[in-house]
Amino acid sequence: MLNFFLKNFVWHLKNFKFFDNFIIYYYYYIFIIFFKIFDQDFNSSNEWCKKNISKSKLIKNKFFKNQSFKKIYFRKEKKSAANVNLLFSIIKNNKNIKKILETGVSYGYSSYAILKCIKDRKKSILYSIDMPYVELSNFDYVGSVVPKNLRSKWNLLKCPDRYGIRLLNKMNLKFDLIHYDSDKTYFGRYNAYSKLYKMLKKGGIFISDDIGDNHAFKNFVISKKIRFYIVKYQKKYQGLFIK
Repeated sequence: MLNFFLKNFVWHLKNFKFFDNFIIYYYYYIFIIFFKIFDQDFNSSNEWCKKNISKSKLIKNKFFKNQSFKKIYFRKEKKSAANVNLLFSIIKNNKNIKKILETGVSYGYSSYAILKCIKDRKKSILYSIDMPYVELSNFDYVGSVVPKNLRSKWNLLKCPDRYGIRLLNKMNLKFDLIHYDSDKTYFGRYNAYSKLYKMLKKGGIFISDDIGDNHAFKNFVISKKIRFYIVKYQKKYQGLFIK
C-alpha cells in the first residue's frame, strides 16, 4: 500500500498539473477509512441495486430495440471488469449511436467493442478518458488491445477524468452514448454524472459501472427524476438510463 502511494505521489509530482487530483483522491480515501464509511455505504447501496434489478426482457426492449444480445470475442483476452457484451449489444443494435464518450479504459476491451461497432458508421467517433495506471511500469498499456486499424475514429485522452470531461465540455460536444467507468468515489462520481448528463443528447444512453459501490447513481437519478435500469454482472451492478 505504501509503495503504491509513493508511486502515485512521484507520478503526480512529475505531472504536476494533475497534482490536485492526487490530493483530492487520497484525502477522500483517508476520510472514509478513518470514519469507516465505505462498508456501510457499500452494503446499503448493493441492497438497493439488488431490489431494483431490471428484467432482461425490459433491457432488451429499451436498449436493444428487441434485437438479440450480441457477443464479442477477443483473440487474447485478459481479465476485463467491464460488461463489454452489454455495451457491444446496445451499440450494435442502435445504428444512430455515432458519438460516444467513455471514462475508464484500462486495456481497452470496451474501447475495442465500441470501435468495432462504429468503424463503418459515417461521422462516428469515440472519445476515451483514462489516466496512466502509475503502479505499472509501462504507461502505454492503456488501450493496448485496440488494433491500429480501429484507431482512426478514436481520440484517447490520457488524463484524470475531471480534466478530460472539462476539456470536452469546453468543446461543446454532445454524445449519443456515455459509458462511465472511472473515479469510483461518491463525490467524484456524482460530480462527473452532473457534467456528463449535460453532454448527453436528448434520447442518449448513459451507462455507469459499479453503481453498488456507493449511493451516487441512486441519488443522481432520484434527484433528476430519471427512469433507470439496473443489470447485474459478475457480482456487480450497472446502471442505465435514457435522457
